[in-house]
Amino acid sequence: FTKVDFKRMVRNTGALCAMCQLGTAFAAWRALRTNDLRQRKAEMDLRGMQLVDTVFLTLPVATMQAYIGMACSSPDIVCPGRSGFDILLFLAVAGAITSATLCFVSLDLHEKPPSFTWAQYWAAHKAHLSEMAAKTVFRFLELAARISTIALFASATGGWVFSIFFMHAGIVLLALWKGPKVMGGGVTDRHVWKKLLVTKLVAMPQWFPKRVRTLRIPLLDDSKLLAATLAWPPSCFIANASDKHGKFWWRSRSCPRRSFMSLDRADAIFPLPAVLAVQVFEAMLMLLVVGSLIHKYPHYQSYYVCTVLVNMAWLMSAVGWMSAASLWNPFLPEGPP
Repeated sequence: FTKVDFKRMVRNTGALCAMCQLGTAFAAWRALRTNDLRQRKAEMDLRGMQLVDTVFLTLPVATMQAYIGMACSSPDIVCPGRSGFDILLFLAVAGAITSATLCFVSLDLHEKPPSFTWAQYWAAHKAHLSEMAAKTVFRFLELAARISTIALFASATGGWVFSIFFMHAGIVLLALWKGPKVMGGGVTDRHVWKKLLVTKLVAMPQWFPKRVRTLRIPLLDDSKLLAATLAWPPSCFIANASDKHGKFWWRSRSCPRRSFMSLDRADAIFPLPAVLAVQVFEAMLMLLVVGSLIHKYPHYQSYYVCTVLVNMAWLMSAVGWMSAASLWNPFLPEGPP
């Protein structure tokens, strides 16, 4: 049992705590155990735990809450203590989407130097901050559109929503496997599929049978978290933010700062238009099915209209973000890149 094994055990424990919404408390406890400021900063891996918490807990729970709120508005379903539109549940879902948006935005936002005032920081980083504003609007509307569409589809069709989950995960995995060959060099191959297949041997306790004293299990690294963000419902767009070994840039000594929401070809896992095409196809499929059943569920009509409007706003925000980031930003002194 070496120091490296101990660090891996601590990281895995932190990931499990983050999945139970105890990641921040675990990181703070680890940091407070040392008096060295550099070591304390290294232990405060709040960003990774916050991302795990957002992907595996906050967003799925928000999707479930939205489904409960829509399903319980049906006169055919009896929900103890609930009837009609639940404002508290709506605020809980909106708060979860806001929290998830802030998580992704904080990963890309450059830290303000302590010596700078906010006015100086804005004057020196107008281009970056204006693009971050466009990213924030896009991420919030993307998550709102995905969650509301999935929740409405689940309310109208029940268990058929799992077919959408499996279809989306299958598309993502197939694209990770065959995508680099299909794109033919248009986007740099990040070898995410190879990193997903990396495993390690784990020694089991002595009381295990001899045949299973050692087991080969998947290696839990940051590249798998990137793939889970793309595939795990409700799922969202994300760019590459890891080095060649599958570590996030803040954990790597050789990797420069990366962006989780980057439109640059050098940072792409999949191009944003390709991800949007898959998401729009799934949204159209779910909305068409719900639209064909809406005469049976007239109480879902208001939810249906709101969901369509949110999807339209999301696509408009995507155009605004791509325009601000790749076409023309008024705060860039040299004009369009």
